[in-house]
Amino acid sequence: MYDYISGVHAQPDVIHDFMESHVWFNPCIETTLSVDKEHYIEYCKERLSLIEHSSSSEWADPIWRTIRDKHLTPVAFCHGDLTCENVILSHGEVKLIDPGKSRGLDCMELDESKILQSYDGWHKMKHGSQPGALGFDISHVHWALLATHYIRLACHKDLHPFKYRKWALDRARSIANEL
Repeated sequence: MYDYISGVHAQPDVIHDFMESHVWFNPCIETTLSVDKEHYIEYCKERLSLIEHSSSSEWADPIWRTIRDKHLTPVAFCHGDLTCENVILSHGEVKLIDPGKSRGLDCMELDESKILQSYDGWHKMKHGSQPGALGFDISHVHWALLATHYIRLACHKDLHPFKYRKWALDRARSIANEL
């Protein structure tokens, strides 16, 4: 059971500034989490095979290639589901709720790509409004990781109606075509 936190959803630039200054590079946490690209890619391929009902989804190859080829920044803590919906501003404080699993990819870019998910149209589709400025520059790896979020999201029949899952998979394909 969850406690209710009153407040409003935080804007992407506020989320990014908070995470960068208080969480990702927290000097109180001595260890930096690991970044296992192959483990994460295999997990995402497995999820994709559940949706596509086949072992071959060549359209996603640019996503995997981009993740393998680009540098990722290890962090002290990775939220894993850092959308605008999961960051609440309450009485002047930032509250992180509903952390997700990073699946071995504990990096700043994974969290940034979830912020990008809110900005990319997911938030507007669900809530009817578009969040404000992002607060960071978008790279190819952000887009590739965003596509993996959409692939993972499309598997959640219990959480999202069909139209959202279809939109997410279509958007992942579109991103892959642009990489």
